[in-house]
Amino acid sequence: MARKGINWKLRLRILHRWLGPIVGVQLFFWTISGFYFSWHKIEEVRGEDLMTEPETISPGEVDLASPEKALANLKSLHPEIEVIEKFALRSLLGKPVYEIAYLSEGGEIQFALADARTGNLRLPLNQKEAVALARSGFQPEAAVRQVDFVEKDEAGSEYRGRPLPAYRISFEHPSNMRYYVSVNPGRITARRNGTWRIFDFLWMLHTMDYQERDNFNNLLLKTFSILGITTILSGFLLWGVTVKGPFPRLKSSSQ
Repeated sequence: MARKGINWKLRLRILHRWLGPIVGVQLFFWTISGFYFSWHKIEEVRGEDLMTEPETISPGEVDLASPEKALANLKSLHPEIEVIEKFALRSLLGKPVYEIAYLSEGGEIQFALADARTGNLRLPLNQKEAVALARSGFQPEAAVRQVDFVEKDEAGSEYRGRPLPAYRISFEHPSNMRYYVSVNPGRITARRNGTWRIFDFLWMLHTMDYQERDNFNNLLLKTFSILGITTILSGFLLWGVTVKGPFPRLKSSSQ
């Protein structure tokens, strides 16, 4: 008695039937998130459409202290510094400052500010200065609703991987805008609005990173990518083995 061969058509049908519900939900999330991404300009997501042009300063506009003096003052306070990552002249609330980025003993980047006219180090931004900087960087005339001091980097938060500590300044505005001002570099380091928060949530669904929200090389995403391709290919194969001829005719209801 001859043994029956493997019914590949049935196995393919079962595979496709089970993969559909498993992968279908994630395929839906990928489609919805991709639709949202394509319909929103990245400038609107980042809040750049409502920001003012940054202040600029030219070295010839004012009498400046030598950069060596500012560095000497910094190293007298932190003699362990060996590597200066960045040294830049810029404007802060209408005054020239030197921004210095250096590596700490632990290998982390730290920031310091010096008065560019004297070379003396200045204190980190206080709340009043942070609010003034946020106001100067936001185009609309909007009242400040709330000011918070952020010291901890929380996984998945809207302000993650940025310099801390920082002030969070919330504006009374339809965009639900929040400005984050880091006290040490004395910069606006993040702008977060309602559009960004929806974008960030959909980005989490898109990358399947439900904790950090920034890792698009995680194992779960790779697994579902393979399953998604398998689902599509099994559908094409199932169509190919079940359809007779390239253009199958529908049976007439009158026959």
